[in-house]
Amino acid sequence: MAQHPQPDPNGNDDIAYPRLPSFLKFFSMIRNADNLRLPPSFVADHGNMIPFECTLVMPNGNSSLVGLLNIASGCHFRTGWAEFVRQNDIRHGDSLVFTLVGPNISC
Repeated sequence: MAQHPQPDPNGNDDIAYPRLPSFLKFFSMIRNADNLRLPPSFVADHGNMIPFECTLVMPNGNSSLVGLLNIASGCHFRTGWAEFVRQNDIRHGDSLVFTLVGPNISC
């Protein structure tokens, strides 16, 4: 189950997560098994910091490289997303919090 990270994955414990840009998504096996759409407002505010390949880091330190797809319907975690879901045992109804901790790292 995914949760909000407590320690910084890079060992920078002085970073205050509440002040970093983040968003919450509820995982739906029907809609999000193969991709996850980033909120349009998050992309509008922080899109210049989001690269086409993002490193997603779980609270336990496991990381996954996930590709971003930017199409007319929005910006989506796509390539590698299904593997990320499987590796982290993400299930229908789980709440996922993504925090942008660097130019290409989200937790």
